[in-house]
Amino acid sequence: MKASTNWRAWLAFGHDVVAAALAWIGLYWLRYNLELHEPQLSDMLQTLAWVLPLQAGIFLAFGLYRGLWRF
Repeated sequence: MKASTNWRAWLAFGHDVVAAALAWIGLYWLRYNLELHEPQLSDMLQTLAWVLPLQAGIFLAFGLYRGLWRF
């Protein structure tokens, strides 16, 4: 995304990153039968720290927000 890209594209990008984080948290929550204890919680936060930047980079690399708000 260019720095001059309109604010709606940045808003969509932020929404997608938050949705990815919530999906990752939900994945752990379901994986451990709706009970997150300290070992699983710390593991989830450690993996979330590298998964979110990776997913954000993939969103930008594939140009998902390039022509989203053209019309």
